[in-house]
Amino acid sequence: MKDNIKKIKVALAGNPNVGKTCVFNALTGSNQHVGNWPGVTVEKKEGFFNDGRTEVELVDLPGIYSFSPNSLDEKISRDFLLQDDVEGVVLVVDASNLERNLYLLTQALELRKKTILVLNMMDVVRKENMKINIKELSDILGVPVIEAVASNGEGINHLRDAIIQFSEYDKPDFKINYGERIDCAIDELALYLNENKVMSNYDPRWLSIKLLEDDIEIFREFEKNGSSKEISEIVDEKRKIIERYAADDIDTFFIEKKYGYVSGLVKEVVSKKVDLKLRMDITEKIDKVLTNRVLGIPLFVLLMYFTFQFVFKLGDPLVGYVESFVSFVSDISRIILVKLGAPHLVVSAVSDGVVEGVGGVLVFLPIIALLYIAIGILEDSGYMARAAFVMDKIMHTLGLHGKSFIPMVVGFGCTVPAVMATRTLESKKDRILTILILPFMSCGARLPIYALFTAAFFRENGGNIVFGMYLIGIFVAVVMARILKSFLFKSEVSPLIMELPPYRIPLLKNLAWKVYYRCSMFVKKAGTLILVGVLIIWFLGTFPQNAGVEDTYLARLGKVVAPIFKPAGFGSWQASVALTTGIVAKEIVVGTFGTIYGLEDDEADSSSVASKLREDDIFNSVSAFGFMVFSLLYVPCFAAVGAIKKEIGKGWAFFTVAYTFAIAWLSSVLIFQIGSLIVG
Repeated sequence: MKDNIKKIKVALAGNPNVGKTCVFNALTGSNQHVGNWPGVTVEKKEGFFNDGRTEVELVDLPGIYSFSPNSLDEKISRDFLLQDDVEGVVLVVDASNLERNLYLLTQALELRKKTILVLNMMDVVRKENMKINIKELSDILGVPVIEAVASNGEGINHLRDAIIQFSEYDKPDFKINYGERIDCAIDELALYLNENKVMSNYDPRWLSIKLLEDDIEIFREFEKNGSSKEISEIVDEKRKIIERYAADDIDTFFIEKKYGYVSGLVKEVVSKKVDLKLRMDITEKIDKVLTNRVLGIPLFVLLMYFTFQFVFKLGDPLVGYVESFVSFVSDISRIILVKLGAPHLVVSAVSDGVVEGVGGVLVFLPIIALLYIAIGILEDSGYMARAAFVMDKIMHTLGLHGKSFIPMVVGFGCTVPAVMATRTLESKKDRILTILILPFMSCGARLPIYALFTAAFFRENGGNIVFGMYLIGIFVAVVMARILKSFLFKSEVSPLIMELPPYRIPLLKNLAWKVYYRCSMFVKKAGTLILVGVLIIWFLGTFPQNAGVEDTYLARLGKVVAPIFKPAGFGSWQASVALTTGIVAKEIVVGTFGTIYGLEDDEADSSSVASKLREDDIFNSVSAFGFMVFSLLYVPCFAAVGAIKKEIGKGWAFFTVAYTFAIAWLSSVLIFQIGSLIVG
């Protein structure tokens, strides 16, 4: 039966902030796969659904404003749509802001791709007293138009049915009137390309427009195919005709014509305009405070401070409960295995290695979940875009593009997607500079280290200490940005132009999905990479057999590395091993301590790793703080280094590893040496 199922591949596209991800989740549910686009570290999400006869592979393209390849996102999206096996595109737009959203639609239709237009957020349209003539819009465009409110599932079944029937639709016969003489030039060039079978896998009219626009990617392919000098001369001739009649340069001319078409279309199908005062009143009132030149930055810092207070005040008791559960599992697993007559090595591997190591990381899941909840609320409410806007002036002063702030904020979650997020920066220098400072943004993987050390040494001021870690990371990042900009990346910074979406109340369903997805990635890492890591640590800490812990392979490795960290006050073999293994993944630092203390504790009592760390006397409060700062600033994890290598090259990846380690070491040494003089 499965062999008879027809399979189709469909793209899901749209501007940022139109609810595209919400539509994707509503259509595919949990039947999703997350990977990377070939050759780059940009995340690729695929979902699947079927009706028993047709199976749809839905590919969620990056949120973009245009299919012109000015950024990596746009290039990926257009290249995907141009593939022969892509049946068509589902374009999601914000129905309450059609004029801004439909520009992308005109580009999709000129590609002659089968298209379904999804008018999402129709609840906002109704609330704002707008009326859209859906039938007329569909007739004019020649494509199906579906009304939807993806957040509550409205219209999703209708959309799913429409996608299933994609293969039955005709390609859109869409054509913008660019003016008689210019259309004539386009048609003549298209006819020539068609007759001579030049890049015949593309629609000849679309290809003609791209050649006339001097599209870099198309010209590269054009040259790769060995196209003749005669065609280049014809393109130049047609460009001269257009330049004669176009008031601006050719690129601007085509863009303005598309926006002109969209403007006329909206006037035709939207019968009642929104009262702008009614629509923007609340947003403007809030923005007068949150984006105020004087109040904006202090309010942002205050909001971040309260975020970390919320995370740690609420998370600390929850960590205690999970910690008790992990200790219980460790004790009970040891008892059960001993009763079953398991060899001592198996008992030790399970109890001391797996449970103590992986469990030592998982105990901090409540704190990570709470942080993702807080960040999710700030993102979904529309505040994060304002934060970038507020920080733009400071970013310029430091030599960074305003858009660099977005990857920096993403870096608080994970450095890998933060590196990906730099693809929105048009300048290669801006991208490299931003990527080089991203490792200083305190990612979620470092949070278990902070939580462990604050629990051991700074329990009363945990929230303040962790907030301080984030501020130190930002401070080091901006200082290094200024230094690198002055010596390696001298150029003017372009202005920040970005959309500020209206404020919205975050939807519980979407927020829960985001938190679940991010936390599941953390748990998955704990069950794979960290599990392997702690088992290797357990092995090195157990052998040679019958040797004391101080004589194991693990201790020997730590003692080789330890002198490097002695000036920073944490020159013990335990701390050295933890930092060395943390290069693989920062969570393994905590797992290493958990495994080490599981091995050292022959009685296997239920005291936490934090209390064992405090009692072991290898740290004092000054060296503990220095260790946290070192963990914040030193070499990013393997995955992040791999992402950096793919995005900007091997040389910059090596440079990142070297200079982040140097800065981390110098910072922690200064903290310990100066702090020891002050504390005495």
